[in-house]
Amino acid sequence: MKKILFYTIALAVCFGFGACSDPGDEIKEGNYPRVFSPLNFEAGSIKETSAVLKWKDAVGASYYCIEVYADDSLEFKGEPVATDAVADITYTLSGLTYDTRYSVRLTAISGDPTKEDSKYSECTFRTSAQQILSNPKEADILDRSVTLSWNEGETDVTKIVIKPGNIVHEITPDEIAASKAVVEGLNPETEYDAYLYFTQNGVDKQRGHRTFTTIADLAGATIVDPDVDNLQQLLTDAEEGQVFALKPGNFYFGTESETGAVTVTKSVTIKGIYPTNTPVIYGRFQLEQGAGIVANNIIFDGSKNTTTDQTFVYKTADAVYGPLTLTNSEIRNFGKGVYYVSIKCTVESMTFENCLIHHIACDGGDMFDCRKGYIKTLTFAKSTLWNTGTPADRDCIRYDDASADFPGVAGPVITVENNTFYNFGKSHGILYVRFAGNESHIKNNLLVNINNYWSNQSKTNAPEFVGNAYCNSANMVTTLSPGVYDESGKVVADPQFKDPANGDFTIQNEDVKKLNVGDPRWLK
Repeated sequence: MKKILFYTIALAVCFGFGACSDPGDEIKEGNYPRVFSPLNFEAGSIKETSAVLKWKDAVGASYYCIEVYADDSLEFKGEPVATDAVADITYTLSGLTYDTRYSVRLTAISGDPTKEDSKYSECTFRTSAQQILSNPKEADILDRSVTLSWNEGETDVTKIVIKPGNIVHEITPDEIAASKAVVEGLNPETEYDAYLYFTQNGVDKQRGHRTFTTIADLAGATIVDPDVDNLQQLLTDAEEGQVFALKPGNFYFGTESETGAVTVTKSVTIKGIYPTNTPVIYGRFQLEQGAGIVANNIIFDGSKNTTTDQTFVYKTADAVYGPLTLTNSEIRNFGKGVYYVSIKCTVESMTFENCLIHHIACDGGDMFDCRKGYIKTLTFAKSTLWNTGTPADRDCIRYDDASADFPGVAGPVITVENNTFYNFGKSHGILYVRFAGNESHIKNNLLVNINNYWSNQSKTNAPEFVGNAYCNSANMVTTLSPGVYDESGKVVADPQFKDPANGDFTIQNEDVKKLNVGDPRWLK
C-alpha cells in the first residue's frame, strides 16, 4: 500500500486489547516471555480512501505486523484485504474504499526468538462517504418529485434513498447512462435528505448526500406569473377557497412606482412556489365580507404605497372573518402597522409564525391594532420583529375593550412565544390589552434593546411569563416599570447578534444560545 496522508472530520473508535499496561504505568524493561502490546492504537486523518494508523512503541518490539479487514467491525472474519510489516509507529493506509467499515489489528514482533509476539491491539473506523451527487437546481425540484443528478460517467450507482419516508428509488440502466434520476412520491413543502448509494457485495456504500425542500403544493392551485398575470385582479375576482401559487418575482397592486390596495372578499390562500426564491407583493390588503387570508412564503412590502395604511385592514362591519395566517413570510416598510380592526367584527384567529417583521414606523397606528373588533386568538411565534415602532412611539399589541359589543364571548387568548425582539419602540407597552377576560402567554422570547415596558394597563390581566430573556431592556423586568413586568425574566449579556443591521440575528454568545430562547432560526 502507498503511504498517503489525508485529513478528515471523521472519528475512529479504537480499542486496545492484550497484555498491556495502563499508559501511566508503562513497563519499560524486564524479562517477560511476550512482547507487550502496542498502546494507544488508533486511526485518524480518515478520508474516502485513506487513514493514518498510529500507536505507541511497544517495549521489546523490533517491528509490527498490520492486518486490515473490510466491512468488518472488530470481528476479523475471512481474509484480510491487506497486510504489511513496518518498523515505524505510524502507517498510512491507502487504496481504501469510501464509506466502508474497516477493522485493523496490530501485533508487535520481537527480534528475540525466545519471546512470543504480542497480543493484538485493535481499532475500527469508517472511511468517509463520497460526494458525487449534485445540488438540485430550482427547476429540478417540484411539489411531489425531484430530479437528482451525479457526475457524468459514474456508473457505480445503485439506488437513491430519500428521508423522511425512506423512499427507495432503484436506478435504471437508462438513468445511469443519463447520470440522473427522477424520484417521485414526495410531499409538498417538505425538507428532504437524498442519499446516493452503490451496493457492493450486499453492502451499501454512500456516494453522495444532498438536502432540498419541495415546492408548494400545486394541486388545484392557480399558478400566477408576475410577467403575465395580474395578481390584483385575480384576488379581486377570486372564488371562495381559491389557492394562488406565485412564481418568483414582483407583484404590484398598481404600478411599479405607486401601489395601493387590493380588495379581497373571499377567503384565499397565497403562497410562493419556491422556498428559496420568495415572491414580493407591493401593496396593501383590504378585507371585506368575512374574507380570510392564508399566506406562506410571501414578502409583503409597503415601500411603494401611496398611503401609510397597514398591511391588512378590515372594512366590513358585523362580519365574521376567516383566519389571517402568515407563515414563513416577511412584512416590511409599512407606515402604520401590520393589521387594523377599527370596526365591529369577529376574526376567527390571527397567526404569525416563522415570520420576519421590520421597518414598520407605526406612524398613526399601533403594530398589531384592534380597536373595535374581537379577535378570538392571536399567536405570534418563532418570529423576529426589529426596527419597528420608531420614530413613532406606539404599542406593539393593541387590543381595546369592545367586549360590550360581543356579549358572552370568551376572552381573547394572546400567545407570544419563541420570538426575537430588537429595537422596538420608545417607551410604550408591548401589551396594550383591555378586552374583558384577556389571557396572555409570554414564553421563551429574547428581547434586546427594548425601551418599552410590558404594559401599564390595569385591564391587561397578568400574563403567564415563562423562560424569557432580556438584554438592555430593563423596563421589562423591573418593579419600577408601570403595571405589568416579568418578575421571572432572566437578564443576559449581549447575545452578539451576527449582523442585526442587515437582519441576521444569529446568536454568537454561546451562554445565551444555551438558553434556547428567541426565534429558533437564530440558534442554528
